[in-house]
Amino acid sequence: MIAYDISRVVIVDYEKRPVGLITTGDIFNLTISTNMLSIVQSTITNYLEKDGLWSESGFVGAQPAGEIMSKGIITTSLTTDMRDAAKAILEKRIDSLGISDENDNLLGLISKSNILLALAKAK
Repeated sequence: MIAYDISRVVIVDYEKRPVGLITTGDIFNLTISTNMLSIVQSTITNYLEKDGLWSESGFVGAQPAGEIMSKGIITTSLTTDMRDAAKAILEKRIDSLGISDENDNLLGLISKSNILLALAKAK
């Protein structure tokens, strides 16, 4: 997530169906619960594999994604108006909304940041 500057990752099952998300909030909560906050306060160049927070093999002891993800993804259709998507995000108190096609295939996510960027670019 850090390497690609993204704030959430979709988790899929063995049949490639989305089952949840791991967000920066999930990782922050895990960091707090495992008492690793002191590592987060340093810079990424200071993360060491021996610290168990950041490594090629995993994060905070390499816990399975299913243990820390937010389960389920609330979705809407491709034809949903941006205003309605924003309302859904606010009403459901979520940070992003899945976008699905007519066959319920997840195509992507729209986040609060995406909506703010679109609003800022609107003429």
